[in-house]
Amino acid sequence: MKLYYDAIACYQKALTIAEKILQEATSHLNNSEAIHILCPFMSESC
Repeated sequence: MKLYYDAIACYQKALTIAEKILQEATSHLNNSEAIHILCPFMSESC
């Protein structure tokens, strides 16, 4: 059961980081460029 909670915590942390990266990226780039940059991060597991 601990593994399950760890996975949820990791997922939530990854989402938070992705949101911050996306906000940073979109302030400098348009959305399609930001999505292109984020794709490798989204596909990787913790």
